[in-house]
Amino acid sequence: MAIKIMKITGNKSDWILHLFHVQKVNNALFHISLHQVITHFN
Repeated sequence: MAIKIMKITGNKSDWILHLFHVQKVNNALFHISLHQVITHFN
């Protein structure tokens, strides 16, 4: 997936920014699910 995006943009900085964005989204989803698990067990 990431390789396709890099080929489309052809711009390394765009690709890096995309990776950071994906990382942020993954972190957000992880924290949300973690919070739901904690509140579920309390």
